[in-house]
Amino acid sequence: MSWFKRFFGSQEEAEEEEEGVENAQPEREAFTPERKQSTIVLFEPTSFEEGRKIADNLKARKPVVVNLEKMDHDAARRCIDFLSGTIYALNGSVEKIAESVFLFAPSSVNIEETRRKSWDQEKPFDSSDLFPEL
Repeated sequence: MSWFKRFFGSQEEAEEEEEGVENAQPEREAFTPERKQSTIVLFEPTSFEEGRKIADNLKARKPVVVNLEKMDHDAARRCIDFLSGTIYALNGSVEKIAESVFLFAPSSVNIEETRRKSWDQEKPFDSSDLFPEL
C-alpha cells in the first residue's frame, strides 16, 4: 500500500503508515496450555473372551487396569498370558497391583513405583507368581 501512497500521495503519509505498521504490537491471547488427558481403562472381565477388548485398548496405547477376581483361575491365567504377550509385543510393562489386579501399560506410559514388592526380588518372572495358589 505504501507504494500507492508514494505514487499518488505524499511521502510523509507513506512513512507514517509504515511506522505505524512497524510499531504496532499484535494482540496477545492469554496462554492456556492444553493438557493432554490420559485415559486409564478399567476392566473386570468374567470370561477369557473379553481379553480381546482389553488387548484392543492396549493396542490403542491406553493403560489398562484389569481386575480378575470374577474369573475362575484357569481363565484368569489364560487371560494374563494373552495380555502379557500383547503388552510384550508393544514393548510395554505389566505390574501386579493387588492379589488379582494388574496394570498393563504401553511403552508410552511411565510407571513410577514407590513401594517394594516382596515377589520382585531378583528372580525371573514366572506366571505362577501371579496366581501362587494354582
